[in-house]
Amino acid sequence: AAAPREDRFLVCPNGACGIVLPVPSKSTQTLTPFRHTCPICNFQVISVMNAQTRKDHRLCPYCFNHPPRDLHPEKAELRCFQCAHPLCGLAGGRGGAP
Repeated sequence: AAAPREDRFLVCPNGACGIVLPVPSKSTQTLTPFRHTCPICNFQVISVMNAQTRKDHRLCPYCFNHPPRDLHPEKAELRCFQCAHPLCGLAGGRGGAP
């Protein structure tokens, strides 16, 4: 059975910026800060750990919701392992896989 979903968001504590970003919402996923800054948008990357599958991956909360169209014109959501940024050590999609 699929894990239930919980609506989860990252909210900027600076009231002036007004940024609210949805993040992965499976109840089996734990989100933690990851010590890396996205070279595309300068947001802090987060680590997503799935307790059910024991797999983890990284994502930039901004690029997850707003994939860079120059690198990924067809994506609605983007995780680091899918990204093709040429200078990011977390980008896993540099081999031509969108």
